Amino acid sequence: MLAAAGTGRRLLSRAVDRPRPPAEERRTRVHGASFPSRHTMTALVAWALALEDRRAAAGICCAVAAARLALRAHRPADVLGGWLFGRTCLALTDLARRAPQADRARLRTRRPGPGAWGPPWR
Repeated sequence: MLAAAGTGRRLLSRAVDRPRPPAEERRTRVHGASFPSRHTMTALVAWALALEDRRAAAGICCAVAAARLALRAHRPADVLGGWLFGRTCLALTDLARRAPQADRARLRTRRPGPGAWGPPWR
């Protein structure tokens, strides 16, 4: 999921192509477009997947976002966009995780009989 999120963010970043804050204001070297924030999105997705604790991941993400703002590498909308993109990726991950479980549960509760799905010899 992290690789897919990074690829999706890169494509969105190229499509939006928002410039970074002026170079004379920045306190760090940067590359690429500004929106959405790669650091913010990666922090949220990676820590949420690693820790499986969304609150802790959100706290780490907020710290990373604050650092990116303090370094003037991004505008507030950029880090908010990175957070929203990360949340969307995590929601898709949750859907993907639940789908096979729901299918297995549905198949376990199916009763064999006329009109039921499955082989007739059950």
